[in-house]
Amino acid sequence: MAINFQFGNFGTTHREDAIKRAGTTWDQRLRVTQAITIHACWLPYPTGIKLAAMCIPNGILGAPNCLPNTWYTTALARNIALSPKPLIPANQPDMTIIFNSNLKDAQGKLQWYDGSAGKITADQYDFESVALHEICHGLGMLGLLFVDANGQGYYGSDLLTQQIPAAFQQEQVLGFKLPQLQNLPSIFTTVSYTHLTLPTNREV
Repeated sequence: MAINFQFGNFGTTHREDAIKRAGTTWDQRLRVTQAITIHACWLPYPTGIKLAAMCIPNGILGAPNCLPNTWYTTALARNIALSPKPLIPANQPDMTIIFNSNLKDAQGKLQWYDGSAGKITADQYDFESVALHEICHGLGMLGLLFVDANGQGYYGSDLLTQQIPAAFQQEQVLGFKLPQLQNLPSIFTTVSYTHLTLPTNREV
């Protein structure tokens, strides 16, 4: 599998190299043939949001050989479809990963470790490990089930969309339009929750 990278605003090759190493790890372990494009950028999250990073996958409905009326990440769909025709415009990435450039401790020290020697401290986030995790979502490994404090289960939740800052939902940031779908499976669902009955102690 060939992985193409698009980088923005990182200011140092150390972070870009860490993302490339994460991509290589997935490349060596997945038996896929269609190239994917990862767009990664370094932007400040709004005050109060402590997420280290988030992956927003590009998606498609109606890809060849895929389930009808079902949303897939384009990275997954293209490797199921195996179609000679492009599923999305050539200038669009398959996923955008936004790393939090404002991830700092109480003293204002940046909490990222972007080296490769493994000399990470307890209060740091390893850039390569976070990239590995986020790429996993962009490839199509997603969770869509939620249980609230009352034990009520939901699927097709829009909780993830609500966590994406409005400034990051813009097409000029993502490289594609944020999907707004009313079907499953999808991580971006705008309709009301569909209820499930689940035990109060079950984790999903």
